[in-house]
Amino acid sequence: MPMRTTLLLVFIILIASVKPVFTQEIWSLQDCIEYAMDHNLQIQKAGLNNERNEESYRQSIRNLLPSLNASSRFRPNFGKSIDPNTNDIVYQSFFSSSYSAGTSVSIFQGFSRVNRIAFSKILWSTGQFDEQALKAALSFQIMDAYYNVIFIKGLITISDSLLAQSQWNHNFVAGMISNGLKAESDILEVEAELASEQLRKLRALNDYDQAVLKLKQLINLDMGVAFEIRQVVPDLPENINWDHSIDSLYITALNTLPEIKSFGERVQASIISLAMTKANYYPSLGLYAGIGTGYYQTFLDPTGNVIPFVDQLSNNASQYLSFSMSIPLFNKGSYRSQTKLARIQLKETKLSLVQEQERVYQDIQQDWQKLLAVKMEIDQAKIQVEAREAAEAISRRKFEKGLVNQFEYSQAKSKLAQAKSDLLNTSIQYIITRRTIDYYQGLPISGM
Repeated sequence: MPMRTTLLLVFIILIASVKPVFTQEIWSLQDCIEYAMDHNLQIQKAGLNNERNEESYRQSIRNLLPSLNASSRFRPNFGKSIDPNTNDIVYQSFFSSSYSAGTSVSIFQGFSRVNRIAFSKILWSTGQFDEQALKAALSFQIMDAYYNVIFIKGLITISDSLLAQSQWNHNFVAGMISNGLKAESDILEVEAELASEQLRKLRALNDYDQAVLKLKQLINLDMGVAFEIRQVVPDLPENINWDHSIDSLYITALNTLPEIKSFGERVQASIISLAMTKANYYPSLGLYAGIGTGYYQTFLDPTGNVIPFVDQLSNNASQYLSFSMSIPLFNKGSYRSQTKLARIQLKETKLSLVQEQERVYQDIQQDWQKLLAVKMEIDQAKIQVEAREAAEAISRRKFEKGLVNQFEYSQAKSKLAQAKSDLLNTSIQYIITRRTIDYYQGLPISGM
């Protein structure tokens, strides 16, 4: 094969073996959440914990099966030793071997093994609900960080508009000074305003970098990866239609939220744990059976020859079958103490469940009230933006005619910028709160 062809094949193989790099450029909120679900270390640890709980549950079922063991032993004897046939001391070298197999099964242990199966299954289920709750919490953190980037990016757009207007004002005043219509000192206020807008833009850019960094850290994305989020224009709600009461939303949340389900499973686990401690008061019953045999070089027939191996295995075979019963009489009060502690644990988990239910109900009330409040704020903010835009336009025309000074015009621009910022902020708050309400209804979070 020619050298050039060989080098080409080697190059192709090396390129094919290189791990592809994640080069996505525009990220949606769903993209960020999906990436975090696959790369967040806490979620990965939660998944491993669920695998561990699942294996514990499987093993608790297998523990119902009998145990079976076999063993063998080969023993050479040299010098002075005991003849296993006659128990006499002999001085000759010989060897012996033994073989055995046995099985045991626990017949009754106060239903502890059945309760252990139920307990392990609940632990597995609890871990799954905890993982879902962890994913939901991370998704909302990512959502907050994602829309914070959008908010700051909107501030940058507002800063660009103000900076462009300040630059136009600077050029306008400079032109009037060159034509002798204004004094040279008038340019100082314009330059100060221009510097102020440049500082506003710089701060917004720095805040944007920090917000992007926080979002990258949340989804565990390498800092060197190019990252640009999809600019979403928040939908401004016209009205809020709600056909259900807060109580009906709360009932739905109790049946859907993984946090509530997790606490409910913990209560069931405490109930089973109490039953497991009570099993210590019951007798336990076991069955044991086995077979054994051996070969000994000192076993001789009447003619003085060693009995053949197969014959010895048959002649030396023995079997046993036994039952055992253990009755607890006195254990220094440890069983009583364990039962008492289990009852306390059950009461504590029930209180934790009630506490979590109250927290969810309060959160629903607060989020629903916040949704209504934000909706009213959006309506007012839209009116304020329209009014500030009209006031800024009037102030700009007056400034061009010399009827207002630079300070008065700057105030009009700042108020307009603040109004736009408030509208953007309340719109984003509405989206996040709306999705929180959807989560209470059991609607899945996109990307989770």
